[in-house]
Amino acid sequence: MKKKKINYRSILRRSGMNSSKFIPLVAVASLIFVGSCKKEKETTRAGVVNFTSSILGQPQTRVTGNSWDSGDAIGVFMKQGPGLTNVLAANRKYTTPGNGNFSGSGEDVISYPESGSVDFIAYYPYQEILSGNVLSIDVTNQSNQQGIDVLYSANAVGLDKDSGTPNLDFTHQLTKVELSVDAGSGTTDLDGLTVTFKNVHTTATMNLATGEITNAGSSSDIQAKVTAQGASQFVEAILIPDDFGLTEVVFTLPSGTFTWTLPANTNFESGKKTTYDVLIHSDLPQEPVAVVGEARIIDWITVPVNETVGVLNDALNSESTVILEKLEDFAALDTSYYFYNFMTEHFSAAIESFDAVDREITLIYKETPESAPSVATRNYKIYTDGLILDPSISVGGITIDSIELGALDDFTLKITRAGNAGAGAMGYMHVPPYAFTNTEDRSSSTVDWLLDSARQHLGGSGSGLFMYTQHANVSYSDSINFHRAIFGEYFDNQVDGAKGSTRLVNQIYFPESSSLSRNVQISTHRDGGESGNRFFLYGIDLEKNNDAPSALKVTLTAPASTIDGHQDAFDNYLKLNFPDEGVTVVPVIVGTTLRLRLVSRKDSRFWAEYVLNRPGDRTVRFD
Repeated sequence: MKKKKINYRSILRRSGMNSSKFIPLVAVASLIFVGSCKKEKETTRAGVVNFTSSILGQPQTRVTGNSWDSGDAIGVFMKQGPGLTNVLAANRKYTTPGNGNFSGSGEDVISYPESGSVDFIAYYPYQEILSGNVLSIDVTNQSNQQGIDVLYSANAVGLDKDSGTPNLDFTHQLTKVELSVDAGSGTTDLDGLTVTFKNVHTTATMNLATGEITNAGSSSDIQAKVTAQGASQFVEAILIPDDFGLTEVVFTLPSGTFTWTLPANTNFESGKKTTYDVLIHSDLPQEPVAVVGEARIIDWITVPVNETVGVLNDALNSESTVILEKLEDFAALDTSYYFYNFMTEHFSAAIESFDAVDREITLIYKETPESAPSVATRNYKIYTDGLILDPSISVGGITIDSIELGALDDFTLKITRAGNAGAGAMGYMHVPPYAFTNTEDRSSSTVDWLLDSARQHLGGSGSGLFMYTQHANVSYSDSINFHRAIFGEYFDNQVDGAKGSTRLVNQIYFPESSSLSRNVQISTHRDGGESGNRFFLYGIDLEKNNDAPSALKVTLTAPASTIDGHQDAFDNYLKLNFPDEGVTVVPVIVGTTLRLRLVSRKDSRFWAEYVLNRPGDRTVRFD
């Protein structure tokens, strides 16, 4: 696959954008924990411990539902050394308000020791009373799937009071089976369906030191959870990992009972989810339960990955090939549109780079319109509908764990869903993902700063000249340069006493007297051997676009008499620079000085770079 790296900082690096490593923006309340069932060593309190959480690398997401519920509780151990031989805090209860951040209260508060490093072990669901370091498991009642979804985390190791907020990366310790059941031959409907796994283990234990599931206990029937989905029925069961070969699964309807015997080699593994498509036939006694295709075995997360078996493997790989082709085409996009964005209904970012070979994406975004930019680099995996980010991106209440991709349209790839951030698109666009704000005053955008009346009418040298372009082509986009060449020839051939082919620049004036009009002047060389320059003045009005704080509306008003007879040519050229849709005022740094690029919001392939006339203005920074 073609490797494509688009470096957004090559455009905005000069704006002073923060290039430090991404620091997660999830604000986490203080969290402490203290525990029970065995004697703990006394420690002197240092820094209070708090946690964020993730499941298989997906922060704030639990797969039996869409998120942690308010009040969900985990048990936490703080310890040193191998296993749970040296426990500093045992089985402390931590709860979450529903956002995946966990805290304790009262005696369940834990603090780091004053010196030395510690490790953490955590599990879900919390049990107040443990037998030693063993968690009892019972999956008999399947009505509350979340309540029997046993999770385990032992990744937070080697931490001390200066380590910051640990993240508990949980894995599913049990196994899940899902059936999509439809009416087959002779079956009119599936109302009242019950599904029973016959004579399977219902209890077990988990060693909290290792996460190992052992001592599968008594066997009994388990009635799965059944949920109607239109004419179909969705069946789910969380089970003790085991060999399920030749296990009977009984489907019961008012019209009769139908039995399906699992194949002899069926093994439901820890941390896996196995799904089947099933048809119930009432008039085919030789095959009352038919499985369409073969089992799909995937990691137990909310979206599938390419780990299937049997007939459906080709279909899944075919769907994944579609995504691969989309990404290849996306990486190959090439245009001079100015902005390269990831934008959805509730989240906007610049794409600093997209690497289709190493499968990595880097985004630059702001948590709030007045925040400094943050950088997030994430690896991604490909699944049938799009991408899985590892780890997810969390900003406030927004979590982007997966990105479902739609059609490649022009220079953007449609996003049908990005976590809970909504739909949108990623790719080349004409507008930026966020406002550029003053690093010393985040409430002030580039346009606020530019339109400050005190700044526009400062006295002193310069006769009101505020900013200007240079004649060199590097100060303009290729699209503007194409039309500059035509306009320059027009001056040479049509305008008396002017030579535009050797000098053609824009100058924006804010007269020192506020009673005088602001204007843009086109400056050329004098023709006919005369020295000096000529100036063609056009009055302008400037207005901020409140819906886009870095957007400036530039309206042409009255031309000076020097433009008489040539207004159409001036209008055509200036409208490329200042379209009705306005311009985005983009900060760039050249050397150590600030310049402003005015980028067309109608077509960002048209932009011009302006030098600020007053030296003091050149030291201001925006990002």
